[in-house]
Amino acid sequence: MKIGVFGGSFDSVHNGHIEIAQKARERFSLEKVYFIPCYIQPVKGGASSNTEDRVAMLNIAVEGITGFNVCMYEIGKKNVSYTVDTLKYIKSKNKENSIFFILGADSLSGFVLWKEPGKFSELCEFIVYPREGADSGKISEINVEFPGLKVNFMEGGEINVSSSAIRRQISEGALDKIPYLNENVKKYIRERRLYGIEKNGFGKNR
Repeated sequence: MKIGVFGGSFDSVHNGHIEIAQKARERFSLEKVYFIPCYIQPVKGGASSNTEDRVAMLNIAVEGITGFNVCMYEIGKKNVSYTVDTLKYIKSKNKENSIFFILGADSLSGFVLWKEPGKFSELCEFIVYPREGADSGKISEINVEFPGLKVNFMEGGEINVSSSAIRRQISEGALDKIPYLNENVKKYIRERRLYGIEKNGFGKNR
């Protein structure tokens, strides 16, 4: 079995995340994709919304999509989330399966700074989707420095939706105008008054 692993803060999860996972599943014949919301990312630090809300929105976004599951491993640790530790855990539970870690090209360009980068070739293959901010020179260096690491580049259009931009738009009162949010996720954001809705008066009369 081929299993995809897609980690992140998902703050908020958006249609770009789902599209990336769907393309990876189709292109690499993945039978399952585990979405793994982090507790604290070592690079980005804390999230804008709380853990409960991020997980709830992620569950809403993947509901009804065959093979898509939310894994609570990093949330359960309640500590900084290192990808290598998560993959060790996933591999320990799927010893006979092939693991594919899904990440953006911008994240790959900083791979040498990750915890235990030399261990990844034993744990998974990479599925890399195009992103702005990727350093092609550094990616080439990774191929030289870690020759055992199998890196698969996913073809297709660049997905430039960002959670930070979504949060900004919501805080400015534009929730209903955002096209790349699941409608039920929008409903949840409105009901929970997330991302500064209340601050600007948006949604008070709903």
